[in-house]
Amino acid sequence: MPRRQQDHVIDIPPENHHRHHRRQSSASSGNKFMNMFRSNKKAKVMLSERDAEILASVKRRAKILDTGINLGVVRIGLDPILGLIPVAGDFVTLLMALRLVHTAQKADIPKELTAKMMANIVIDFGSGLVPVIGDVFDFLFKANDRNAKLFEEYLYKRAAAQQADAERAAAAAAAAATRPPPARRHSRRRNSSR
Repeated sequence: MPRRQQDHVIDIPPENHHRHHRRQSSASSGNKFMNMFRSNKKAKVMLSERDAEILASVKRRAKILDTGINLGVVRIGLDPILGLIPVAGDFVTLLMALRLVHTAQKADIPKELTAKMMANIVIDFGSGLVPVIGDVFDFLFKANDRNAKLFEEYLYKRAAAQQADAERAAAAAAAAATRPPPARRHSRRRNSSR
């Protein structure tokens, strides 16, 4: 059964998607009152089917690399584990991180966003080459998770802007359709007297 596009309507604030879910989960510890006010700022943003599929793939890869294993207190992924293997492990995780960015580029992201994502990878890879301290930094930095969040934030901002443009165009078309036609001016013929 084919998926409908409406399956991708997500009720979230475009910029703070992950923070919002964390806040919801902590509502029982006293944030319920504040969340009631934050919910008024939500915006319904609909991603295209293509963007939704690419985002799901990017988030899935980021989870495997950075947060896929739950140890109770912390979450880790393959990236810090493979990073414990000197040099070879860092190169393997580098290739996997580049693959994530390549997947994100299928959504026609701007060069500025690609540059930010690549910068995170360079920081992650460079620090990973430093024994012990680099491995700790790699575990804390989570470059792939950062890149997935940057990508998600951009997609929702772009979708919100496109949605706003479409709504303005529809409103302008509706206003033009209901506007009465301008009254015709009848030219008076002057009778020339001889």
